[in-house]
Amino acid sequence: MNNLSLPEKILLDHVKRLERHCNGKIAIHLSLSKLKHQYQKPNHMRIAVNVIEKFAVQNEGHIFLLDSSDIIIICHDTIDEKIENVIKNIENTFINDPLIAANISNADKKYFVDIFNLEIEYESFLRICSSLYQTEASKRKDTSNAIDKTVKKQNTQLQPLSPEQLGKLENFLINADLSNLLHRQNICMFSDKMVLQPIFKELFISISELAKAMLPDVNLAVNQWLFQHLTQTLDLRVLKMLMQTDDKYLKSSFSLNLNIATLLSKNFLEFDADLSRKTRNTLVIEMRMVDIMSNFSDFIFAINFIRRKGYRTCLDGVTSDMLPYIDRKQMKFDMLKINTDFNFYNDGTEKEFAAIKSHIERIGKEHVILARCDDKIVVSNGLKMGIKMFQGYYIDKLQRDNKNKPSTELEKKRISLTAKR
Repeated sequence: MNNLSLPEKILLDHVKRLERHCNGKIAIHLSLSKLKHQYQKPNHMRIAVNVIEKFAVQNEGHIFLLDSSDIIIICHDTIDEKIENVIKNIENTFINDPLIAANISNADKKYFVDIFNLEIEYESFLRICSSLYQTEASKRKDTSNAIDKTVKKQNTQLQPLSPEQLGKLENFLINADLSNLLHRQNICMFSDKMVLQPIFKELFISISELAKAMLPDVNLAVNQWLFQHLTQTLDLRVLKMLMQTDDKYLKSSFSLNLNIATLLSKNFLEFDADLSRKTRNTLVIEMRMVDIMSNFSDFIFAINFIRRKGYRTCLDGVTSDMLPYIDRKQMKFDMLKINTDFNFYNDGTEKEFAAIKSHIERIGKEHVILARCDDKIVVSNGLKMGIKMFQGYYIDKLQRDNKNKPSTELEKKRISLTAKR
């Protein structure tokens, strides 16, 4: 995520625009970053926002939940009693924190609250907002640099895949039993009542598990062309496994992510010949964007071929910045799969999501899947953008929880998930 999406940056920009419109306005700075770390988790912060939301609305205010866990309210000035009630409500919410507990009877709330009259204290408040932004921007830069160093270190420790190693690996894959590496992951849809419903399963070979088992000191993906060749070999093994199976996969809707070269191969024709027309209608063929761009003429032939056969199609490997340039219908895809990126982790407002949401509506929100959903905030933001279908480890967790929890607990989870919609 870049610094432009920092809540502190959004706050600073807002305050700068207020310079000539400060009459009758105040700013309340709640320094919740002073609380114990255990009380600064996202669910605690959402509760704090809910506590002050009514006050902010009544006084035409804006609430800013900062990355530091501080909360700032900018609103019209009001009577001291209303402000005091907000502060008391926050104190009662975090009464178990040692800082709050020790100062609950303190009439001077300066230990965690600062109030600014913006008519006369605008410059002072602007400097504080600027300092908050610089601090968080610096933290983010340090975090980003640390991640880059870690990734570079990991990459230097792994050797690139060589043609000789690829040859040996492919020879092994010809007869190896890969059933323990074949994974199934549900693509699910939320109904209007927020009930999670499986739509179909994706079947795939775990490349990371294969690498760990066969070549733990080799980075399989660093050489793009050798890696592409390896995925084609894996495609053929998956097709062969499905042809030899007892049809348990073929009896329900599922998807396969296949290379264009695989779709035009003799092996796929043999696989297709074993399927009935009815079964083809339940199978979704996923194609990766990077493969399409490098084999566009073959892609045109392949997409027309598999659609005539009755298969459904899905464009995979899309990022949010690609959305303005994609015409799903013209490319003849039934579905489109977006990989989660920083835009889906941004705890922003509906306005910030408007651009992505408009592209999703143009593409067809009922045809969009958000993949790699490993966090609750990603799903929540995806719902805000109009997305209906989701895939990822967090969705897997929700499904497991649904099997083990009574209906009252499920209702609480649904309410929690949709609280930001």
